[in-house]
Amino acid sequence: MLPQRVVRCRGQLAHGNTADVPTTLAMLERAGASLAPWRAWLLAELALFSPRLGHLPSAAALREIAQGVEPEEQRACARACFAGQRAAFLAFDRDQVVALSDLGLELSDASAEETRLYGQLCGGWSALMRGDDQAGSASAELVFRAASASAMPELMVESRALAALVALAAGDTPRALELARRASLMARVESLPQPEFLAHLVLARARRFARQPHLSLRIARALQDVVPAPWRTWLDWEWALAGGEQLEASESASSVAMLKQVLGEQPVEPGVLAMLGDQRERLPLPFANDVAGLCGCLQSAASELSAALKDWREGHVDVVPEELHGVAFRSDLLETGGSVARVRAEPGKVGIRLLAHAPEFAGLPQLDTHGQRRVETLLSVLALAGPDGLQEAECFERTYGFAYVAELHAGTFEVLLHRTRTSLGKLGQIEREDRALEGEADGRRLRLALEGDLLVVDPRVSLRTADRVLRLLAARGSASARDVARDLAISLRAAQGALSELSERQLCDRQKVGRNVAYVVEDTVFSEPSLRLRLDEVLG
Repeated sequence: MLPQRVVRCRGQLAHGNTADVPTTLAMLERAGASLAPWRAWLLAELALFSPRLGHLPSAAALREIAQGVEPEEQRACARACFAGQRAAFLAFDRDQVVALSDLGLELSDASAEETRLYGQLCGGWSALMRGDDQAGSASAELVFRAASASAMPELMVESRALAALVALAAGDTPRALELARRASLMARVESLPQPEFLAHLVLARARRFARQPHLSLRIARALQDVVPAPWRTWLDWEWALAGGEQLEASESASSVAMLKQVLGEQPVEPGVLAMLGDQRERLPLPFANDVAGLCGCLQSAASELSAALKDWREGHVDVVPEELHGVAFRSDLLETGGSVARVRAEPGKVGIRLLAHAPEFAGLPQLDTHGQRRVETLLSVLALAGPDGLQEAECFERTYGFAYVAELHAGTFEVLLHRTRTSLGKLGQIEREDRALEGEADGRRLRLALEGDLLVVDPRVSLRTADRVLRLLAARGSASARDVARDLAISLRAAQGALSELSERQLCDRQKVGRNVAYVVEDTVFSEPSLRLRLDEVLG
């Protein structure tokens, strides 16, 4: 009867009740090797609540335990594999995730449906780690359909969350967000702690990719007081990449510690960024891709750039890639507003655009334009064009954002060119070539000729006041108009106007607090997790 007791005990543990765990584990210990699969399963499940109380066997140890066992024991091994790969994912250990997921997939040939489905779900996670989006999506969909037909809510939530992560990896953010929303809603209804933590963090990640980092911050803030220790690493990761201010120190993977240093308020040290890049091969693929994007917007010598990031660095588009939106406009940069990007201009080379706190920018001279944003824009445009320069009409259009009509705009553009030359002074000059005389169809061209390396602010990469206010509300939890004006260094009228706009767009709610009005961010899907999920409430 001991295996049945383990199943019942695990069912209680799934709802956050650990009362029967110590007695059951003691009985399994006395039973010896004959019940090793059941003991491995229960310890692996317990480790997801607390590493101190549980134990995660290696893939090699579980493979040995699974040799020649009966179907029911295969079930226990498959569940132990699944819990183990989840814990390895939360510990940012890609090799262990793959090894345990592959073993779980091997066990999916079992006759028992539950064993088969958990094994197939392990296969989906393995596909995610390898970047096989098609196989990962197929596994998640197969498990979801079977779990729906057999009324297995835990597997339904798990498979939807996995499908959302696969869709994000494939670049299908709208699909990912829809799947993550469904997973979060289902998890909230079922009130199963582990699937609920997973679904909510996947939703936070999907919100971040959908350019809604303020909602990611709200989810992460709500989970801070709820998730047990194994989930803190992923939570801290999403919080930092959504642009949240520095969290209190917590035990987490070394990669997260380095991420916090990179995104801290102090200038980034090149060595830390290089070490974080070296961690990529060991990180689960979703987090490895995050590091690749982060390195790509903070250092010029970066490889494996996405098409969107490459276009942004080269100045073809001004919108920061979706997954980096939170990093670019993180909370500690909101006080100053303005641009968060700089262009490094070098004599005879094509310029490159990076985030303003890129470590290689330290020590480089930055041109002081006395806040003339149009001058800064023109210099950024010419620096990114490189030695070949730009045709005059195209240069005007990139600078002003609308088409050039010589009869209307020639005088205005000449004034801007004069101001820009004055700001450059002895650092360089803007040269004009009339190639029409040489038979070239594009006519007069402008190019930037510098005497040395120079940093130029790019005002095109900036955040609207309303969006800055929204990010502040999410980071703080709630704020009044006066709080917003003070923290963002804007006028009270500007703060009130932005809050009114956000309220009308239903992006924040007004709440009466005594005689004052506070504004809070609302999410139509996510709601605050019950404090019954707190670890101290679960474990006592």
